[in-house]
Amino acid sequence: MRRLLLLISAVLTAACDPRPPEFGVSVFADDTLPVVFTVELTGSLLMGARSDNPQMRPDKSLLLTTPAQLVVQKGEGSATITALKGGTMLVQPLGAKPDSGDTSPDTASASGTVVKLWRIGARRRVMLRVIKK
Repeated sequence: MRRLLLLISAVLTAACDPRPPEFGVSVFADDTLPVVFTVELTGSLLMGARSDNPQMRPDKSLLLTTPAQLVVQKGEGSATITALKGGTMLVQPLGAKPDSGDTSPDTASASGTVVKLWRIGARRRVMLRVIKK
């Protein structure tokens, strides 16, 4: 009986632990028209994608449309976000307030047609850099 109570207690404790907040980036159009973009991952980085209208190309790569979110699942490496149609996109870390004026590395946004994202090590943050305006 005591073992059963310990087991139930352990299961309930594990189930009630809050999940850590997600981290990754939000991708927006810099204009009012949606931007169609693709993401290329390198290294062991795995990301989940949220977009209204994902489409698969013949080479099995995904086309995503703004607004979208790219959420880091695990691993480290880089992601190259490339706009294909629609103009410039704005990429910023999840949870950043775009009008706050905060330009720290954790909340800095990048605006361009090609933006590169890095996750180095196990830190829960990403770094952004504009590759092409």
